Parts: sequence; C-alpha cells; structure tokens
Amino acid sequence: MAEAESAPALPCPTLSLPLATSNPAVKHETELGFTNLLLGWEEQACYHFACAIEEAEKHGQPCLMSYCGMMLAASENAAKDANRIALLEALNHSDATPIELFYINTFLKLLEGDIAGAAIDFEARAAKYKRDSFSRYWAIMLFHCADVGYDILGRPEQYQARALQLAEEQYRTSPQDFLTCYLRAYIEEAAPEVSEQALESASRAAEMMPEHPMPSLLYGHLLYRSKQIERAIEPLKKANHLVVLNDTTREGNRLRMISSLYLATALWTNRDDKDALQQEQVLLKLPHDIESQSASEMVLLRWEAHTFPLRKSLLNKEVLGVKELRTLLKTLPPLEETQDKEALRHYRECLKAALYARARMSNNDKKHALQSLKLAKEELAAFEESMDSIFRLGPEYYTPWYRAKEVCQIAVLIAGAEVYPDPDEFWKTVINSTIRPSTMLLPPSVPMRDITTFSRE
Repeated sequence: MAEAESAPALPCPTLSLPLATSNPAVKHETELGFTNLLLGWEEQACYHFACAIEEAEKHGQPCLMSYCGMMLAASENAAKDANRIALLEALNHSDATPIELFYINTFLKLLEGDIAGAAIDFEARAAKYKRDSFSRYWAIMLFHCADVGYDILGRPEQYQARALQLAEEQYRTSPQDFLTCYLRAYIEEAAPEVSEQALESASRAAEMMPEHPMPSLLYGHLLYRSKQIERAIEPLKKANHLVVLNDTTREGNRLRMISSLYLATALWTNRDDKDALQQEQVLLKLPHDIESQSASEMVLLRWEAHTFPLRKSLLNKEVLGVKELRTLLKTLPPLEETQDKEALRHYRECLKAALYARARMSNNDKKHALQSLKLAKEELAAFEESMDSIFRLGPEYYTPWYRAKEVCQIAVLIAGAEVYPDPDEFWKTVINSTIRPSTMLLPPSVPMRDITTFSRE
C-alpha cells in the first residue's frame, strides 16, 4: 500500500461509524474518508482512507472499513480491483464484526453492479437498527443512483421516489444533521424543478460545513438550476476557492475542474464578462498531462474545460465574425494522442463548423454558411458513429459523451437557425427542448445568457 500523499485535513464534521479498532486516529481518518465519499469528493476520501490504512499497518491492526472505503473511492477499475484484493487479504488476517461484514458484503454487491440491491439491503438494516444512520445515508444515496431519476413527464422513477421519501423522512427527524441536510438537497441535483426544501437543506449544509467545498458547490448548483444565477455565484466562488485552497495532492483534480467550470459558466450567464474571462483562462491553463491524472479526470477535462470557449459562444447574441472566430480557435489546446482523439476531433470540428456558419451569416455570406452547416452535420454524424468505440473505453466516458452529443446537436440547430431563420420561432422551441437541465453537479453543457430562451435578436 502506497503511503498517503501530503494533503490537508479539512475541518469537517464527521459521521460516526462502528469500527473494530481501538486506534482513535484510524477511526477518525476512516470516518473522514466515508464522510467525503458521501459528499462526493473521492480524492479527499482516498487521502483519508490511505492515512487510516498506513496508521493501522504501523500497529499491525488492519482496519477493514478503510480498505473497503479505498475500494469504493478508487476512480479506476484497475485500482478498484487492487483495493478489493487488499480488502480480501485483510479479511483473512483480522476478525471482522458482524456489522463490518454486513457493510463490506453490501459494498461488494454495489461494486458488482447491483446498486438497487445494495440500497435495499442498507434500507432494511436502517429500518431494523434505528441508530444506524450510516446505512440510512447509503440507502438514500444508492436509491438516488439506481435509476435514471425522472421520466419524460418529470415524475420520479421508482428508486428515485424511494430516495426522496427516505431523505424527507430523515430531514424531518434530523434537520440538524449535516449529512442529512446534504443528501436531502443532493437527491434533487437533476430534478426538473428544485424544491424549496432542497434549497433550504442545501443552505443549511453549507452553513454547517463552511470549510468544505461540496456543500457550497451543491448549493450553487441548485440555485443555478432554479435560475437564481446571481445568488448562485457566491457559493460557487466559495466552493472554487476552497477546492483550490486545499488542492495540494493532485493539481488539476476533477473537483477543481468542475468548480472552475461551473463558476465560469455562472459568471458568463450573469454577464460578469471580465470575471468570466479570467476564470476561462484558469480553465484553459489547468494541467492536462495524461500521466498525472486518472482517465475520468482527463476525459472530463478534455471534453469540458478545453471546449468551454466554443460552447460559450454558441448562444451568444453577439455573433463572432470570421476573423474573431479564428483568433478564438487559436486559443484551444492541441488534441492529445489518446484513445478518444478521433471522437473528440469530430466534436470540436462540429462546434467550429457551426460557429463558422453563424459568423458567415453575420457577413451575409449564405453560400459559405451553408457549406459550414453541411460540414457541422457531417461531423455530428461522424461523432455519433463513434459511440460504440467510445463506450468500450469505459464508463468514465458516458457522461462526457452524452453531454458532448447534446452540445453538437444544439450547435447544428443554432447554425440552422442562422441560415434558415423562422419568424414563428420554430428553432427556439426545438433548441430549448434539446437543452437538458444540468446534472451531476455539472453546469449546463451549453452555457446561456438567458437559460430559458434562445433569441437571435
């Protein structure tokens, strides 16, 4: 087991977890690890689990739950497998308590892909043992993750409905518990309409954990999705500041990229152009060395941060001219030699062609605008054909690919709206129906000045 890297120990309330260890440092680090795991900061969770494992090994007393947590927090399949082996080896050299065995077996079921089954097991234990809040937290989280969330009419699916019910019950009985507040808000990350209770609980969580970035990021996310853009900026700035302040282990990590991306989007949407441009430069300068980051971080960084200037320009009423567009394109970083390079090239070329169509129509050059529109459609088709090969690369590509596909579809529609304007606002209706609400604590894939309308005025 590698030694824990130097990292900050964030001042943070922690959940209480029954562990078969007499070492208070091991217990504390393991509890901090699971707290950060439930809050969604996997890198920080890994650090604390590594500290717990290192401390336990010094005294020859392995802590099974710290191995289990490391297995859950690992970002790569290979790392998960290695940590699973380490956990099983530790099981052979220690006496697990019944409750630890339950947690471990349920988490192993989760890693085998049975999310709903693991959620049901946690819910059953929480119902039997009322003081087992750990099981209740995980039941809520996993039911939330077990299906697509909401149907086409905006109604919660079966497991999402169960997550909402459990979270609301928990919030009524324990409104002062920081994880209860966080999870009550978190399960509405992708809700068609964010409830007042979700905003209230998110605000409470941010107040209870003022030095942890995740509650502030969640609160800003929900405010943004509620179209309270100006109010969202302060918690998003705070989240970004806290991430950068505590980002000493892995420069350019996933959360730092997401918080910077969200802040840039919110600032630009709120017309804070100067600050948005400054944040955009931060995004473009984030390290993108393949060897320094996990695959999931690299994919998200390549597909989101490094195309932000193009995506930002799609719905900008001030259409860039051809010369300005060429200047913008020069700022994009080169494509790295990666397995998804061809798909990413089609993605970027589609956006470029769509923006050229807009630029050429602004110069009344319809002939070349039509050619650019045709090219954008061809690049979209080529990008969609790459889906199978991209998905074979692993699950870390699913979210970036779907978001990128949505952006390309919107780009083609916007280019079509420029070339073939419609007085009955046909394009506006189609574009708005294509844009989906932001999810997974990520901003909308296409940042907009007015997030409810598309206008060519």
